[in-house]
Amino acid sequence: MCNNQHFTFIFPGTQLILMLSEYDEIKSFRHALVFNLALADFINSFSNTISGIIYIHNHELLAGPACTFDGWIGQLSVQATDFSILAISLVTLTVVLQKNFATEASTLSKTFICLSVWVIPLITSTVAASLGEMKPVSGNWCWIAKDRIDLRYGLTHGWRFVIMLTTIIVYTYIWRYLSRSGLRFSDGSSNGNQIKRKWYQRKNSTQLQNGDSQENLSTPLSSFNTQTGEDDQTNKTQVIRTEATVASDYILEQKKKTEREIKHMLLLSGYPIMYIILWIPSIVNRIFEATGSTAVSSRTLSLLQVPAQFVGFCNAVTYSLILIWRGRARSGVR
Repeated sequence: MCNNQHFTFIFPGTQLILMLSEYDEIKSFRHALVFNLALADFINSFSNTISGIIYIHNHELLAGPACTFDGWIGQLSVQATDFSILAISLVTLTVVLQKNFATEASTLSKTFICLSVWVIPLITSTVAASLGEMKPVSGNWCWIAKDRIDLRYGLTHGWRFVIMLTTIIVYTYIWRYLSRSGLRFSDGSSNGNQIKRKWYQRKNSTQLQNGDSQENLSTPLSSFNTQTGEDDQTNKTQVIRTEATVASDYILEQKKKTEREIKHMLLLSGYPIMYIILWIPSIVNRIFEATGSTAVSSRTLSLLQVPAQFVGFCNAVTYSLILIWRGRARSGVR
């Protein structure tokens, strides 16, 4: 939310456009979660751009309805980003533990989870605005007044600390769980095995029918009833084997689908990882401020806040990298 952030809304905005153009993925759970995150990033970046332009034009921001609205939007969107990260983490954990969750979740449950991301941000931003505590801060944007440290920690920083800690715990558990369970993702070779099995089955069936025909031509009429009984038994056995093969293929296909969904959800871990990395310097800043330490210069404290302002940009880059990976995977490039 510094002056160098005036036009970073372009990155999450471009991401939103790309996501809306992905018709095949639009019903995907992971797509909805990432779209939620990108929307929050875009709203925050666009709001910062508007307030930055006003600051450049007037050389200051004045307290009032416009500043209150800017602070309300900023609090809402930034905290929605926090809770979007938490939602991605918890849904990933659920998919890993309940492997059919993502594929079997109803549209209603997906909508509920995505909307729940905005509930607490809406409450905290409305509380701060209703108390009249949205003031110009740090030059080009409005937020909770500097002298209301209690509100800043109670409505924003405290929640963020909990979300970051929870996210770290969740992903630590996920990776430990996967390493202990020995889960391995198929590399697609099972398709070839299924095709070979089906071809072999058809070949045997054809040979069996040809053999029966030739044998029937040379079989005396007196043995016709005996041969018919044997053919019936053979056909029944073949039907049972065919049904078993179909069931086995269905189970394998469902397993592959589940593994693919888990793999795609694990790719989303890039968002929480970047989020935590970028927010760590800002958290250090908050610690220095809370302790009243004078060992660090004000310039250094300001610089510590800069990385967190690029969360939206890094989320857009992460999305682009995931798109590239998926494209390479679909084309068979490793």
